[in-house]
Amino acid sequence: MAQAVYLNRFEKDVKRMQKRGKDMNKFKAVALKLLAGEARRVQ
Repeated sequence: MAQAVYLNRFEKDVKRMQKRGKDMNKFKAVALKLLAGEARRVQ
């Protein structure tokens, strides 16, 4: 599994997503898949 590096810009973007009421469970699922190397193209 890869290791994530969180930059200030990323943290601000996540905060903004939370304030806008976005579904953070979807975001977490995608982030975990990317870290695990299970990324695939979705159409």
